[in-house]
Amino acid sequence: IDTDLNSLMKMGAGEYLLEALRTHTEKPKMVENACCLLRSLGRSLVNTEYLIANGAPEVVRTIMIKYQTNARIQLSCLGAIWSLCNREENKPALWKAGLPSLVLEAMERHSYDPMVGEVGCIVISGLGRYYTQMKLGACETVVGAIKASSYGNA
Repeated sequence: IDTDLNSLMKMGAGEYLLEALRTHTEKPKMVENACCLLRSLGRSLVNTEYLIANGAPEVVRTIMIKYQTNARIQLSCLGAIWSLCNREENKPALWKAGLPSLVLEAMERHSYDPMVGEVGCIVISGLGRYYTQMKLGACETVVGAIKASSYGNA
């Protein structure tokens, strides 16, 4: 699958995707789908290097802020961040863009949605810097997500 993803990137998919996310943010369904594609492209280590270098964290931040109340878009953004966490070298850019705080905000705002909670917990784990995240309120947010999930109610 990495070969196919790398081929898409060589054909310019990453560039077109980031440009679409920068210029067509008024189309919620397109944004949701584009963030899902960002997650897929980010499964390749080579691709995430390009995506990070070309502003993917800032693009995701902008979308998460614009669509704070849309759980589906927040979930798609969380998936994109999850993929971008796949290299240790990427994490400083994700932190610099302020994504950890936005992950926690999305989890709190959409605490009724177990998928947002579950993917958010995975992203928190991927981002590292646990002490800093705890100071941001991650512990309470994760406990809330567990309680809201079907696992917490079992």
